[in-house]
Amino acid sequence: MALKPIDQRNPMQTRAALWSAIRDLQEFTPRQLRGETRCTQGQTEEYLKGLAAAGIVERRETGLYVLVNDCGNEAPRVRRDGSIVTAGMGREQMWRTMRVLGDFTALDLAISSSTEDTPVKENTAKEYCRFLTLAGYLVEIRRGRGGIPSIFRFLASSYTGPKPPMIQTCRQVWDANTERVVWMEVRHD
Repeated sequence: MALKPIDQRNPMQTRAALWSAIRDLQEFTPRQLRGETRCTQGQTEEYLKGLAAAGIVERRETGLYVLVNDCGNEAPRVRRDGSIVTAGMGREQMWRTMRVLGDFTALDLAISSSTEDTPVKENTAKEYCRFLTLAGYLVEIRRGRGGIPSIFRFLASSYTGPKPPMIQTCRQVWDANTERVVWMEVRHD
């Protein structure tokens, strides 16, 4: 089953909703979590397995879970085995770096936002810049031609918060800070 675009999901059916309920309750059963959110039993159990494997929650013999490592407001992104999900980290790094650089090429952005653990490729940066330009976060101040790269400018007035805009497979840009679609490809059939 394909995942719905985030703007079409019920806001209470996400790991963020589960994490918020976990932080509020501190001690809970999976059934209580499902009551606080609209998450399925499968979603809830899958997330709890990952959090337990990562040492963020502990399951007691009574079946009660306890939050033992509160990581903050952002829902921890963990796999079932407790390992950290790194997908999207490059986008987060680019989003932070754009604000610092101001004006940049895709190569500047890729180099400046790369870390040892999460390198960012120039083509990834180009694609992200293209979509953020369409969505109005960036403006292309010099169009690249003949081997000369485009130069982009981050529009400070478009900064909506710390979460990076997401490019969804349905060809739209989702702003997780404002929780709305900010650009959508118009198809002419």
